[in-house]
Amino acid sequence: MSAVLRAEKLSVTLAETGAALTPEISFTLGAGGALALVGISGSGKTMCVNAILGLLNKRVFRVSGRASFADRSLFGLSEREMRALRGGRLALIPQNPMTAFDPSARLGSQLAETVRAHRDVSRRAARELSLGGLRALGLP
Repeated sequence: MSAVLRAEKLSVTLAETGAALTPEISFTLGAGGALALVGISGSGKTMCVNAILGLLNKRVFRVSGRASFADRSLFGLSEREMRALRGGRLALIPQNPMTAFDPSARLGSQLAETVRAHRDVSRRAARELSLGGLRALGLP
């Protein structure tokens, strides 16, 4: 199996105290595969994923271990390189998607913003792609 996403001995600690916030995890996800992190509330599932996506505040948290995507190390990439991957090639589907969107903005606008961040398209084309995706899912 060719690994698309791999974590090796990944863990997160508090920078100030060194207190462990997550267990050490390792996994390999192959092309076309799916991965579910399962654990009790507060076990570190979201923290591990945020570490892989480079979303943790480096002054507060320390990430150890390795994470790679398509055989490219994720740790050490610039913020610009990570932004290019996030949302376009790597994404988190949160446990509670109702908290993932801004309730004061239309969903189509938020989706179009993501499309424009990863594709060189006009606002109108991004809107059409977003609305087409919603229609394909049977959402008005």
